Amino acid sequence: MQKGYILLALLLVGFASANYYEVTKEFTLNNFDAKSLSSWNLVNFNGNQVTNCNGFSVAGGPNVVASGSMTKTFTTDYDLNGVEIFFDLYLFDQWNSGWEGGRDQKNLFKIFVNNQQVYQLGSDYTRQLHGASSNLCGASTPDRQTRVSLSVPVTGRNFTVQLTSVIGSNPAAASWGIRNFYILSQQGYDNSQVVLNELFDDNNFDVSKWETNFKGAITQCPAKILGGFNVAGPGAYATRKLSNLPAHSFLSISLSAYFVDSIDSNDSVVIYVDGRVAHEHSKAYYQENINVCGGDWHDGVDNELNILVPHFSSSAEIKIYVNTDQAAGDESFGFREFSVAVSTPCPILYTDVNQGGKQFSFCGNLPDLHAIGWTSPIKGIYVPKGIELTVYQDSNYNGKKYSIKKSNFNLSGNEYQLINKALKIDVNEQKLRRNK
Repeated sequence: MQKGYILLALLLVGFASANYYEVTKEFTLNNFDAKSLSSWNLVNFNGNQVTNCNGFSVAGGPNVVASGSMTKTFTTDYDLNGVEIFFDLYLFDQWNSGWEGGRDQKNLFKIFVNNQQVYQLGSDYTRQLHGASSNLCGASTPDRQTRVSLSVPVTGRNFTVQLTSVIGSNPAAASWGIRNFYILSQQGYDNSQVVLNELFDDNNFDVSKWETNFKGAITQCPAKILGGFNVAGPGAYATRKLSNLPAHSFLSISLSAYFVDSIDSNDSVVIYVDGRVAHEHSKAYYQENINVCGGDWHDGVDNELNILVPHFSSSAEIKIYVNTDQAAGDESFGFREFSVAVSTPCPILYTDVNQGGKQFSFCGNLPDLHAIGWTSPIKGIYVPKGIELTVYQDSNYNGKKYSIKKSNFNLSGNEYQLINKALKIDVNEQKLRRNK
């Protein structure tokens, strides 16, 4: 057996806290190859199945897949209530709009779980939000990177995920790819903490803490919404800042979304967290068939959006951006019932003392940080209440073990050396003496 503490295992102590179990984590390395796709059923994936885009790999991409799909069944050894699916999505080159019967249905990316559609995104790369995007790889046209985050009800112990697209047959003209693919499931008691809950009561609909470029206008659809008809059109945004958040590793954001009038599948609402896209959603999936407010168009109202975002900072800026291309009297967006919760389901590693530097949260077993590109020594560790970390000396959970039951934000001595070696981080004697 290989000696030197090499495996870190996470134990739940009596399910004292809610924990997001990692069902899968795939395509996270800067460079991966087709072997990473061997467990997926691929349709219309050509060549090497993986593209290198200026130094990082994506599953799919230019000259690999246009209209095609990737499908995989996931199995757990416990009963599921639901899963969280999130990944980075890349739309390469000519994802142009195309009108069919008054709806833009030409270029679509879809997600199915157990043969049920749970997500759809249309794209026109000339949209104002994405028009200035840089070229990542493929042709010289702009490429689009966005983030997909879904909360999907699932029961039983297995489920099937399919990612698919409808964009024509030439992957040199238009293609798509993914990376940083995660599926989490929540087990144990819910210990999440709600830190914001507002815009629920029409009699106390206070928008004073929201910063908008449409003067915080409130409309009716038929309940009160922030934004809406003739108010929140192309480029409209509303921002909410939070501070003094308790220690956490995830933000859960939910809102009730209102897509008003002639919004098409290439229009979307984009949710940013701290300046980065956390989720993008289009209206077309709902296919509402009644007119509720605004002009004489069918509206998509009261659609609950739930997203899960890895997050560690004590402050957060959440921005909701309207990515449409027609005036607010023709296409608009609004929302209400806005809620934010934090959860601390997993340990957090830090590269600096006092919870500073680079941060990484993990659930389950973590045998090798170096394999995902982490080489910096660990100087602090957060251990949530009710969780115990066990380091084993030998592989396959054998040999001597060491338990970590509480947080330590200034690791030193043997504990510093042991934890780093458990994760295959090089800490030689000189580094140990300097605590680096």
